[in-house]
Amino acid sequence: MATLIRASGAQVDVTPRDPIHGFTRLECYALLDCTTIEAIRLPGGRLMIVDEDGKSKAQPIVNQWATDLTGCLHPAIVGHALVCQPGEFQ
Repeated sequence: MATLIRASGAQVDVTPRDPIHGFTRLECYALLDCTTIEAIRLPGGRLMIVDEDGKSKAQPIVNQWATDLTGCLHPAIVGHALVCQPGEFQ
């Protein structure tokens, strides 16, 4: 099961429509409210899927909870973030 970390810091458990194959790009676009995504490998092997263009949006909102999870591998996560196991993402 994956976790959607909203920009507000609220966390919601989410599952892909097809648990065998994982989240599709279209599912990620819908969950993250974006049109381009970036995958960041987290310490421990999990993936964080984020809006690749989040920082260029009109009112970027830094997701501090998600940024902290990166362990300083990424300067700032903006917007929502999806944290999942590598097998949960196509």
